[in-house]
Amino acid sequence: MKVKSFLISVFFISASVFSQNKTDQPITGSLSILELNYSSERDFFGRVDASQQIIEPLFSGYPLIQTKGIVKGRGYLYIADVGKDSKHNEAAKIWKFNPVNRELKLFYTGGLLTESKWLYYLKSDSGDDQLIVSDYGEEPSPRTPGTGIGAKVFSIPVDKNGDALSPRLIWEGKPLTSPEGIAVIGDSVILSDWAAGPLTTIPDRPGSFRRGMVFQIPLSGGEPKPLFLEHIWVTLIGACRYEGDDGQEYIRFIDIDGGKPVNNEKYRYLPQSGVPQFYRAKVLAENPLKLGLLEKIKLNETYEYLFSLDDQKMWKTLSVRTEGDTVLSDGSNMKQLDLKDYKSNEKIGILFSSDLSAEKINFSLTLSAEGIESKPWKADYSFLKPMGPSTLQDNKHGGRTLPGSFSPKLVATADGTTSGVYLAPVNGGLLSTIWRGKPLVQPMGVQYSWDEKFLWITDQAAGPEGTSVIFQIKLPSMARRVDLYRNNGISPFRFVNNAPQK
Repeated sequence: MKVKSFLISVFFISASVFSQNKTDQPITGSLSILELNYSSERDFFGRVDASQQIIEPLFSGYPLIQTKGIVKGRGYLYIADVGKDSKHNEAAKIWKFNPVNRELKLFYTGGLLTESKWLYYLKSDSGDDQLIVSDYGEEPSPRTPGTGIGAKVFSIPVDKNGDALSPRLIWEGKPLTSPEGIAVIGDSVILSDWAAGPLTTIPDRPGSFRRGMVFQIPLSGGEPKPLFLEHIWVTLIGACRYEGDDGQEYIRFIDIDGGKPVNNEKYRYLPQSGVPQFYRAKVLAENPLKLGLLEKIKLNETYEYLFSLDDQKMWKTLSVRTEGDTVLSDGSNMKQLDLKDYKSNEKIGILFSSDLSAEKINFSLTLSAEGIESKPWKADYSFLKPMGPSTLQDNKHGGRTLPGSFSPKLVATADGTTSGVYLAPVNGGLLSTIWRGKPLVQPMGVQYSWDEKFLWITDQAAGPEGTSVIFQIKLPSMARRVDLYRNNGISPFRFVNNAPQK
């Protein structure tokens, strides 16, 4: 994993304090703030030897063209493929893939299908399973709202061999314009549409845009009913059902531009571009459907402040206290570092964690020593967070939670812009990097394997000439998950070139 650095203007803070014996000569101490390092959170594997096969392609290249959603059924994976890119212009398809023998077969094309993006697999104990399809319809060009022509939701019954039976239309046409994420709760389809609402504006974004909408549609067929009308969705994509740590069912929505605005031109694909924001609502009842209030899920990223300490021999301890939503990397709000091992040619690093949509990191430092006047010198900082690349930039899908008994439950999410796959606690917290960078290019959908040992990922551009790939990534061991998520195993202090201080 590469670590990106952002240089903050170098400045010096000094203060004069007098010893308790009232000498006339002041003792001067100073901190030199050198730089801010941005890191991609808790990295499970770091730099690994490729021979370990942490990540491997299961199927690469044509006939996969531009894959999106991936869901698992009974022994097979089902993958949506829009069929079009800069070099191909084929009909949209849904593929059936066996991850054991790596056999790829066509599941469905033509008929009701215009442009498949996201899928939901609905199991049944009494009849046929169903693959519920969110069909975007006619898309004039990438990253533009659909025209509404062909926008629909339909069901494909699945026989005992995992093959398609005759499809059934659930709803087509207005108010749908750009259907994306899809889930089923009881007898209701929950659908996210990123541009079905009216033109709107928000204070921190230029111009106007069509707001997203969440719809409830009867699984048996019927008119869509809007939900959460009071919330302004910027670019609503994901809709995922999952089980929380409390054993309750939730519906999660991913607004890929719903966080703080993006000022870095490299990542501003739309005038309203921002960092992703996750939301959720508790499922209070399935039939009839009743959902709880919409709440924000706070996902954190890590920053390290590096500084040198002048006149280090006079100082004995360094104390740090955080404020607001900022915490230290071990989850605490206050910590003390013994400076006895600090050397003048080293830097001190402090790791902070904060909500990726927060504008500031708030903390204060206190240097103290015996024999110095009762009020130790204190420096207060309120640094603006860098508006460069956050860990998450374009997360469209979160998938279900890791289904085992481990707590906290973890959701996997793929980010096409940062070429990364991450884990995060379902209730919010610190992101963990599973993999970032090559061979991933634009990962889209994610699914846990049945035995919980792997993640399966669709990447729409990692194959030959920009075609698609199905990847398999090994998940961290249970012991590693416990170390990082249950034991808060990251120390907030380190001396550069030294081991982290416990």
